[in-house]
Amino acid sequence: MSDASAKCDLPWISESKPNLSCSTDLRDYVVYETSLQLIHRMTLSKVVPSVSHCPTGIELTVFGSGFSMESDFRYSCSFGGHTEYGKLISSSAISCACPLRDIQGVFELRTRILDLFSDNFLNFTKQTSPVIFKVFPNFTSVFTRSMLQIRGNNLDLLQGRCSFSCSEIQNSKLQTITSTAMACSTPVFSVGCIGSIAITDQLEYVYFKSEFKALNFFETLQIWPVRAFEDTSFEVTIKGHQQMPTGCYCFLGKGRVILVDEGSDNLRCAVPSLKSGNYSLSIGIDGNLISKSFLIEVLPRPSVISMFPSKIPSHHNVLIKLVVQGITIVTNMACQIGGLQGEVSHDPFGCTSPRLEAGFHELTLKSSDNVIMHQSSNIIHVVETECKFSPTVAKLQKLINITVFGFFVNFTSMCHSRNFDFSELICSLPTPTVGYNDLRISHSCMARICLFDDIEILKIEPRFLLSGPLLQLVKLNSRSFYCLEKITLRVSGNEYVCIVSQETAVCNVSNLDAGAWTLEVSVGNITIWSSPYTIYQPPQLFSHIGFLHFEDNPQEIRLIGESIFPNLNLKATLQWNSGRRDQQEVEILTSTLVVCHVSPRRSIIETEGLNGGSIMNCSKFSFEVFYPLLSKSTFILYAATLEICPSPSLHEIVPNHGYIGSGAKITMLGTHFYSSSLTCKFGSIANVAAHLQTSTMVLCAISKIIKLDNLAVDLCLTSDTNSLCQKFAIYEPPVLTSIYPSSGPIYGGIIVTLAVSVYPLPLKYHYSVKFGNKTTDYFNTSSRTLFARVPQTLSLNIQIEICTIFQHEVC
Repeated sequence: MSDASAKCDLPWISESKPNLSCSTDLRDYVVYETSLQLIHRMTLSKVVPSVSHCPTGIELTVFGSGFSMESDFRYSCSFGGHTEYGKLISSSAISCACPLRDIQGVFELRTRILDLFSDNFLNFTKQTSPVIFKVFPNFTSVFTRSMLQIRGNNLDLLQGRCSFSCSEIQNSKLQTITSTAMACSTPVFSVGCIGSIAITDQLEYVYFKSEFKALNFFETLQIWPVRAFEDTSFEVTIKGHQQMPTGCYCFLGKGRVILVDEGSDNLRCAVPSLKSGNYSLSIGIDGNLISKSFLIEVLPRPSVISMFPSKIPSHHNVLIKLVVQGITIVTNMACQIGGLQGEVSHDPFGCTSPRLEAGFHELTLKSSDNVIMHQSSNIIHVVETECKFSPTVAKLQKLINITVFGFFVNFTSMCHSRNFDFSELICSLPTPTVGYNDLRISHSCMARICLFDDIEILKIEPRFLLSGPLLQLVKLNSRSFYCLEKITLRVSGNEYVCIVSQETAVCNVSNLDAGAWTLEVSVGNITIWSSPYTIYQPPQLFSHIGFLHFEDNPQEIRLIGESIFPNLNLKATLQWNSGRRDQQEVEILTSTLVVCHVSPRRSIIETEGLNGGSIMNCSKFSFEVFYPLLSKSTFILYAATLEICPSPSLHEIVPNHGYIGSGAKITMLGTHFYSSSLTCKFGSIANVAAHLQTSTMVLCAISKIIKLDNLAVDLCLTSDTNSLCQKFAIYEPPVLTSIYPSSGPIYGGIIVTLAVSVYPLPLKYHYSVKFGNKTTDYFNTSSRTLFARVPQTLSLNIQIEICTIFQHEVC
C-alpha cells in the first residue's frame, strides 16, 4: 500500500470504541477495520499542596479536566526528570505521590496517560525535610507540667505533636519557635514511670523517638544543711536516691544560685550570706521547677563570751567550759579544736578537747548538720606536757628554786602553782648537794638539776693563744667540774662553749685580738674562775741563713723574722727525697732570730743506704718551721727548699810561705767549696776577704800589711759551719841598712855591698835590687849582705831598694 492512497473514515459517534474503516481507489483493495480508543485532552489547573517537604505517606492532588475514567488507563506524574505514580480520583482530580528522593527545588508537574502528557504544567516546590537533633530534658517530675525543648533544622515545616507513652499515651501539640527550635509541653503525670517520647507529623510519621522518664522527686531528694547562720555563705548538698538528671540548677526563692558541683546523684549549690529568716530552696531545669521546695532556716549567729581554760596540755582531753550567747539549739551540736572533732557537753556547756599537738588552735562550734555556728576569736593555747624546767645547772646554796613549765593537774608538795591554769610551777629542792639532784614534780615529770660549788682550774693549755682567724683548741683541767656538761669561756671579748668530759673541758676558739686579757670561765651568768692571759700576734719568719754539709757534727739553720715571743714551742721538719721525715726543735734566740740544729749525715746515710759512705753532689730537701696546736693541726711559719752538700776539704795553700803585705793573694785549693759566706783567717787575724772562684778554689786577698808575732801561723778557710786550716810560714821583708861604696861613676859597672836588717837572710826567695827605676839581680849573698852591679844611669843621685819576689814584688 505504499503506492496507493487510502481513505479512512472515523465517524464521531457516541460509542466509547468506534469502528475505523479505510478504502482505496485501487481496483484490488482491502478494507481494514479495527476498534480504536479515544482520549480526551488533559488540562491542569492546580496542585495541592504546591509546596511541601514530602513527608512519608503524603500525596499531592492535581486538579484539572480531561481525565478519562477508563479503568484500563494508568496515570503517572512527572516532576521534571522524576516520575511518581498517579491515581485517578475523578474526572477532575488525580493524586500523585510526593517525590521522596533527597532533592529540593521547583519542578514542572505534568500528568501522563500512556504516552500522552497534559497540555500544560504546574509548578511544584520540593522543600528540605525537617531534622530533629535532640529533645531535652528527657524527664519530668510527677504532678508538674514542664516544657521540653526540641532542636533541629527546618522545624518550621513540621506540623505535628509530641506523644508521651508512660503508663498511658498522652499527646501535646508542637509549638514552633524558629526553624531550629520547637517546644512541647509535657502532660501532668500522676505516677512515676519510664516510657518514651515521639515527635510525629499530622500523618503520624515519626521524626524522633527516645526514652522519657516521669520522676517522683518528692520522695527521692534530701537536702543538708537545713539550718544556717546569718552573714555567712554556705554550701547546700541535694542528694537523690536515683540518678539525677543533667542540667539541674538550684533556686533560692525565684533566684538562681551558683552550682558548685553536679554529681550523678547529687548537687552542691553555693548559697550567699543571708539575714536571719526562712528561705525555700528547690531544683529546676531551664527555668522550670522539678522538685518541691525545701525550707532552710537562717538563725542569728551565736557568740562565745568566754572559755576556761584557754591554755591546755598537749595530748590530753580537757573540758573547756564555754559561756555562749545566742544559741537556740544545743542538742546534737559538735565542736572542733584545731580541725579535730571534740565532744560537746551540756551541763556545764563546753567542749572536751581532742588530743592535740602543742601550738595555737581555733575553737569551732557546729550545728547538727555541720554548719559553723561560731569560730572563736579566743585561741586555745596547747602547751607541751613534757617536763621542762629551769635552771638545769646552778651553784650550790641552801635554797634552790626550780621553775617548771607544762600542765600539771597533780603535783608534789614541793611545788606550788604560779598561775591559775597550773602551767607554771615553783619547786624547791629539799636537801641540795653538789652533783645531780632529782626532784619529783608529778607522776610523769622528774626534774634533774646539776649543782656545783667553787671550781679551781688547775691547768690551761696552751699557755698562750695567737690572734686572728686561726681555729685553736683550749683545754682546761680541773678536779671540780662535778656534773657540769658545758661551761663558757670568755676571752678577747668573745664567748665560747666548752664541752666538759670528766676533768677536762675542751673549747674551740678563733677570731681573737692580740693583747693582755682576762680569761674567764663561767656557768650561765656565774663566773667561776678567771686568770690573766696573753694573746700574741702570730710570729713570722722571712728568710733562712745556713748551708748544710754532709757531716756528723750538728749544723745550724738560722731564720730571721719578727714577733717571735719567748716560750713559743716551735718545731721544724726535714723531708728527705726518700720520704723520711725528721723533726727537730727550734731554739728562739731573739724576737727576730731562731735557730734549728740539725745533723744531716746520719739521716742521709740511713735513708739513702750509703752505709757510712759519702755523697757526691748537693741534694735538696723540704724544710718547714711550724707551731703545733692542741687540735693536732699545725700553724706553719716558714717553708722552703734547702740543699745539703758534701763536706769541703782543703788540700793545698799556694804559696804556703812568704811575706804578708798589702796586695798579697793566696790561693786555697780543695773540694766542695759552696758557701758564699767564706772568710780567711791568719792566725788571730780574722775576716780576711775570701773570694769563691770555683768549687775547688778560693782566693784570699790581703788589703793591708799584717803584723804577726809568730813566723809560722794557721791559715784557715772559715764558713758558717766549719773551718779548714793549714800552716803558713811568714817572713818579714829585708830592710837596707847601709851601702858601700855609696857613690860611683855614672856609667856603672862597679860592685856595691848592701847590708840588710834580716838575719839570717832567707836564701830561698828571689831578690832584686833597684837603682832608681832600673832593676838588677843580685849575684852573691851572705847571711846579711847582698852584692849587686850598679847599672848605667844618667842621674847624679839615685835611690837603692832591695825587693823580694813573692807572687809580686815587695820592696
